[in-house]
Amino acid sequence: MSTIIAKHCLFVRAQPAELWTQVSNPRTWPNWHPALKAVEFKGGAAVGARGQFYLASGPASPFEVTSVCVERQLQLSSPLLWLGLVQEIRIVEITEGCVLIFEVSVSGTTARLVARALRRLITGKVERAAVRLKASVERASRIQATSTKSPSAATTA
Repeated sequence: MSTIIAKHCLFVRAQPAELWTQVSNPRTWPNWHPALKAVEFKGGAAVGARGQFYLASGPASPFEVTSVCVERQLQLSSPLLWLGLVQEIRIVEITEGCVLIFEVSVSGTTARLVARALRRLITGKVERAAVRLKASVERASRIQATSTKSPSAATTA
């Protein structure tokens, strides 16, 4: 049984493919995830792919991609002491954009106790990661929309 430590949902004015570009590319994660200094990863976002998080504070941590649904969901598992830490990002398409859902949970015999101890720390990082990812994707979307406009359309807008 797993226990949710933190969950954050927000609206993003972008298409699922635009969010997926950032979510599925581990090299971009340190740009929007405040807990990460760097990520080492080989291969693409596929089940069984493995990598290493280099945390902004603390030791490096291995991870494995445990579930993928292209443009919809990415789930990673990593060890946390004697427990399992699961991080999941879901993208739900709605009118005018997407809902971005970040969720972090822990599983193991003392999951509830550890979840309670880490909830405040991890909740803030999950919220900041979601907000920074949203800003990054919406900024890229605006830049792309501006660059695809013809010069005459840009002057009349």
